[in-house]
Amino acid sequence: MYFERSILSLVLDNLGPFPALKILAKRMFKIDYYYFLKINLSRIVSLKRIRNDVFIEKASQEDWEKILSKLKKYSKTERKEILSRLLFYKKGFNGCYFAKDKFSDIISMQWLITSEDNELISSEMYSVWASLKPHECMVENLYIFPEYRKTGVFSSVNYLLLKKAMDSGISVCKTFIRNENVPALNGFLSLGFKIEELYLGTNFLGHSKRRVRKGSLEGYRAG
Repeated sequence: MYFERSILSLVLDNLGPFPALKILAKRMFKIDYYYFLKINLSRIVSLKRIRNDVFIEKASQEDWEKILSKLKKYSKTERKEILSRLLFYKKGFNGCYFAKDKFSDIISMQWLITSEDNELISSEMYSVWASLKPHECMVENLYIFPEYRKTGVFSSVNYLLLKKAMDSGISVCKTFIRNENVPALNGFLSLGFKIEELYLGTNFLGHSKRRVRKGSLEGYRAG
């Protein structure tokens, strides 16, 4: 069973020793910048561009097995992205939702993080994320499988997840987008999210931390 194998075993099998060492080296020291975005979910209701052939459901081990069994058909870059999300799932963040088409083929994966995850946030992500209030959520780690990109699924899969959050009584959603991920940034802005802050993210010896870059968006907001 692929799911039961260790992450190290899957990385070595799918990426080889040199890419694995490269990933480890990046964990020694790395700097990234992240946009912090937020939206009042009442603004999402008017969204019209929804595909009616897409649905979402909670991830299962069977779904993961299906993904991992086909992993080698993707490039090593894509495999790394998928395995990083498997590691996140195995940490205990099980609010993972898979979007599927009418044939039940998996289109994308994404996490809905809520206040129920605060204990995990405190133990695993305490220097990256703040605890969430009961009316808040985060959407994180969106991954659309290569064969479904540029097919108009971004708005649909996000709307379905945000609608699920609204139906559970959540009114505010947050997310972090790496500044170089322009397609995702534009996608969330088109949904009505607003940029609140720019964060500097550092990773040193496997320890990640983010802090606000004060005044970093003054020119952006003025424009």
